[in-house]
Amino acid sequence: MRNLRTPGLAFTLALAACSGSSGTSGSGSGGAHPPSSSGGATQVVAGGTGGTELTGSGGASVVASTGGAQASTGGSTGGSSGTAGQGAGSPGSGEAGGKSGAPVDGGTVTGGGAGAGAGFSLDGGLPAGASPTEVDPGTDGDGEFHILPPYDNQPPGLTRMPGAPQGAVLGPMNFASTTIYPGRSFPIQIYVPAQYDKAKPAALMVTQDGRQWVGRFPIIYDNLIFQGKAPVTINLFIPASTPADRSDEYDTVSGKYGDFIMQEVLPWVKGMGYNITDDPAGRAATGNSSGGIAAFSIAWFKPQNFHRVLTSSATFRNIGGKGGDMYPTTVMSSPMSPLRVFLSSSEGDMPGWLDANRAMSNALMAKGNHVRFIWGDSSIPHGGGAMLNGDLPFAMEWLWRGYKPAQ
Repeated sequence: MRNLRTPGLAFTLALAACSGSSGTSGSGSGGAHPPSSSGGATQVVAGGTGGTELTGSGGASVVASTGGAQASTGGSTGGSSGTAGQGAGSPGSGEAGGKSGAPVDGGTVTGGGAGAGAGFSLDGGLPAGASPTEVDPGTDGDGEFHILPPYDNQPPGLTRMPGAPQGAVLGPMNFASTTIYPGRSFPIQIYVPAQYDKAKPAALMVTQDGRQWVGRFPIIYDNLIFQGKAPVTINLFIPASTPADRSDEYDTVSGKYGDFIMQEVLPWVKGMGYNITDDPAGRAATGNSSGGIAAFSIAWFKPQNFHRVLTSSATFRNIGGKGGDMYPTTVMSSPMSPLRVFLSSSEGDMPGWLDANRAMSNALMAKGNHVRFIWGDSSIPHGGGAMLNGDLPFAMEWLWRGYKPAQ
């Protein structure tokens, strides 16, 4: 697949202290034009897996793709490099976001502007090596990437690898909520990898709008687990209870849906005998559109339970007055979260969705989180289509980087 990719320019936000002249504009084949940014280099990089490192304003570097040499280019600024901000989190404390900010396991963290330098805390808000299960995996695959056609709707990672053991998808099994959404039922499917060993806690992925993903995720996990690129992961495919209730469950910016997962769904799954890790580094949430903002809300309000998020066309919009458009501001005004986040959108997405997802990507990058944000041209519809499918196997591998489960 031939791509042109635009590295993330989020680090050039004003908080990075990048006053002065803008950096030199770079160019690449194909003539793609990345979004403009203040105070930093504008770059276009050609390439599938070339691995070019680009240095933008404030000294923040972003790896544009996997592997290869790291050649720095461009990006001089008239100002000083950004200064790491300080923020205190409350270990294991309650809800985050619009109230008191994202609690970060481990208390005080460093984060903030580009070029934060030594001591910059990543994944989990802990210095690299401080957690036995979550280490800094580096920036390979991080950044913002404009992926141009042709798109590969059926990449090798979405085809079963010869010799890869095949996991089982069980269900659907009807789960009736009694506490959080009384009277509502959810037909849940469960993917169990072939390598699952009840004696060892498995990682967990909770997938909203489960039917949209159940044809892809088991294949990706079968391959990645076989290759040792993802942990043994149990995946819960959870649909909304009804189409009419979907927005209430997914778009509402609060910890309610996360309470439903933690207080009702997980005890039910564990009650069936599945050994699932309680380590937040080993838990991920994912979803598309409203399911995408729901996945983010799970982790944002419960960072003591989930550290990894994968979304496509997430609805960071003010749907029904539920406040999803405020997430970028909330992220920026809160202490650094411990989240690792994948986002995607396109020029063919719903009106305003691309800008909303870019705003989320910019906010999370500016706080120091590991972020991968991809976006396609106008031929790619809401949900990501072939562009998302082409990146999804790598995105899943990227999502689990840095997780080293205890043996």
